[in-house]
Amino acid sequence: LDHALPAHISINVVGPPGTGMTSIFRQSTERAGMVWLPPLYPAMLDPTDPAGMPVPVTVDGRRRIERLLDDWITPVYESREPSVLLVDEFDKGSHAVQSVLAPMFDEERRVGNHKLSDCVTVCLAGNERQHRAGSQNTLTHIISRITRVKLEVDPIAWVDRAILDKIRYEVVSFIKAYPSNLHLFDPELAFSGGTAYPAPRSWYKIGNFLATGLDRQLEPEVYEGTIGPGTTQLFLAHANLIRDQIDLMAVLQGKSWKFPAKDKLGIRYAFVIGMGSLANEETSERVLEVAKELYEKKEAEYAEVLVQTAVRAYGNLVSDPAWDQLRKHPLGQAIIHAKIL
Repeated sequence: LDHALPAHISINVVGPPGTGMTSIFRQSTERAGMVWLPPLYPAMLDPTDPAGMPVPVTVDGRRRIERLLDDWITPVYESREPSVLLVDEFDKGSHAVQSVLAPMFDEERRVGNHKLSDCVTVCLAGNERQHRAGSQNTLTHIISRITRVKLEVDPIAWVDRAILDKIRYEVVSFIKAYPSNLHLFDPELAFSGGTAYPAPRSWYKIGNFLATGLDRQLEPEVYEGTIGPGTTQLFLAHANLIRDQIDLMAVLQGKSWKFPAKDKLGIRYAFVIGMGSLANEETSERVLEVAKELYEKKEAEYAEVLVQTAVRAYGNLVSDPAWDQLRKHPLGQAIIHAKIL
């Protein structure tokens, strides 16, 4: 997407529900410095909407028909700077609506009398029929005009983005330790039983619930309705261990601390990801001190994860005086030599 959007190449990203396709398009748009236009949702469109509603008018005494654009279509045709229009959930549009939108993807880029500016990149996102999300088949003449790619869930990339988005460390460390739980999707079970399932989008919701201080007695029911019962049991076991064994604020305040035992993989990740996530202008020195202490405890792998997390959480860390001190330490030298950052 980072290559296609500035080059005005139309991409159709397909994948299971909840994998964050819309967010990925928005992030690529921001990185390209382009304008994010309000997405179009074909399921909400009538065939007349893209070209405009026919309205009779009188001009110089003569009657004629003009096409009146809806206010959510107008910005698309009026854009005069590099922009991205996402036709989201394209697969939910009827074949009649798909047919009307099809000219947006040919060389003329004209729908009725309205021509799409060359500065606008039009892309699609949606699911497939086997996902049981109400999808329609895409018309074949549209398929020939676009490049279709399938989205695969990548736990490593998700963890990196979740840190940037400041998702709670309990969630990020759980996925870091147990990556297969990021996305467990059985379309038949979800569709027939209405059963919730873990997905990139639903883990962000869990992070939001934790951030709001949800009553612990309500957590099982709420989380089961968000990520499903089986994953909820695993996650709550992880979260409760963190609550019982880790006090990050005490560590940040300079109190003595003990790194979790080797058989506590999830709690170890929770410690370093949680500590790294706390990095800012005021805490950077202490956060990197903890990383150096970990390295001296022969826990180099976790020390590096802590530093990586801190860099993502605090964008100016490498310009901070504390970073200069880290560079002189064996941990900093190892990170530089390995080109980890």
